[in-house]
Amino acid sequence: MKIPFENYVKTCVAARKTPDLIQDELREMGLLMMESDINDMYQQLYLEQPEYFDDFSEPVDIDWLEHHNIDKMFGYLFDHQIRRNLNGIEGAFKIYEDAQIHRIVTSMAMSGFGVEDIELLIQGKLDVNYEYEDFKEFINYFFNLEGWTKKDKERYIGTIKNSDLKRAYKEAILGDKNKLLWKLKLSPKLEFEEMLREISYDSFYKFKELLAVDPEMALKFAGTVEKVTGRLEKIVEERKSDEGAKHALDFIFEEESRESVKSYAELKREEED
Repeated sequence: MKIPFENYVKTCVAARKTPDLIQDELREMGLLMMESDINDMYQQLYLEQPEYFDDFSEPVDIDWLEHHNIDKMFGYLFDHQIRRNLNGIEGAFKIYEDAQIHRIVTSMAMSGFGVEDIELLIQGKLDVNYEYEDFKEFINYFFNLEGWTKKDKERYIGTIKNSDLKRAYKEAILGDKNKLLWKLKLSPKLEFEEMLREISYDSFYKFKELLAVDPEMALKFAGTVEKVTGRLEKIVEERKSDEGAKHALDFIFEEESRESVKSYAELKREEED
């Protein structure tokens, strides 16, 4: 059976931890995986790097870690020098421990939302301090469903002990994303695209309100406006061939206002550099 936290387990195997130790550590985190499945993963990785696993004096191959996309977690957990920065890893653990956000993120991922949409909706609707990289790394290491079929998801849901999560996941795989968002209390009445528009309105006026009194916070909302507007434009682009699509995007704010947000954000970035 597929598991969504496979990359986290791979990281532990890449550190040459024994399967029984890995299983114990997973259990402490509330994650279940058969020791035989961990053994299978160990054997697969062993075949790729036999000298490394046989000789503990042999250094890990960073290219190999990057190939499996586990280098950042490896560097974080085992204080090992890697080429990429560790942005998002600490935040990924915080999301894992944050029951509310964990439920929302995993349910949205189960429904097929991408990381970009997950970040925009949560940042726009909830008072949280997570960044895009936090959500990205959380998905990569703890809830990666890439290549999963509906049957794979159903099998995994069958193993979930938490009744609240199980209900949310069952709702998620039904395919009605707007209903799921309503169930998650992210939107009482709005369609996904309208939610993005509302978030952009809110963020733009918060940007204007805070510009004089709290420039740093204003920059955060300016960034949200830019991201949401870009996402809305992608939605329009995706349905460009539909009749009347050229009128689909009614900008949330006037072009002049949009440019003021963009100019301010760019100015602040230049100052930081």
